[in-house]
Amino acid sequence: MGDLAMKFFIVSLACAALTSAQQVYELPFGSQANFIHLVVSNASTTPALGATVRVEQPPSWLEFASTGARFERIDPGAECTASFTVSVDRTAPVNREEPLRFVVSTEKGERWEKKIVIRVAPPERIELHQNFPNPFNPTTTIGYLLSTTAHVSLRVFDLLGREVAILVEEVQDAGYHQQIFSAARFASGVYVYQLAVHNNQREQHVFRKIMMLVR
Repeated sequence: MGDLAMKFFIVSLACAALTSAQQVYELPFGSQANFIHLVVSNASTTPALGATVRVEQPPSWLEFASTGARFERIDPGAECTASFTVSVDRTAPVNREEPLRFVVSTEKGERWEKKIVIRVAPPERIELHQNFPNPFNPTTTIGYLLSTTAHVSLRVFDLLGREVAILVEEVQDAGYHQQIFSAARFASGVYVYQLAVHNNQREQHVFRKIMMLVR
């Protein structure tokens, strides 16, 4: 694109570049305020007018506070920095490399692209969330986090300890998961839902919470 050039770097306390054959930028799971900075420099002898920096077609789970920046004028030998604030939704796939493309364009129709690779780190711990809504009638959603691939059992019990429903009984990948519990055939009252996670190290983690069905 003529004499314009673009440098790229990420700055964030919660975002680090990993060393590999191709540089991969790892974003923490469910994180906010990750900062991406792109530097556009003008190496020509004339001013660059109307330079725009924009991220194109980011994944739906990556939220940009703004997807573009514009510089009315970049003088010869000068640099301008386009800064983007990025948040990672909990629905993001983890441990998977994803391309992220930025485009610089000018009023003269010049265009240049920069593609980077990002990856979302898995959650740091296993976590069982409170169901929502609660109280509920007749359905509610139960969400949980997995820090690694594991065998998952999600079951519902009444207050006498009797099992009334099996919602999950399978191996699941790290990341965020959710299940809908339908209590259309159950009586009003308090129920206990239990998450049991068995990882590859033969460790078992069990979590329990209560929920209330109100007719």
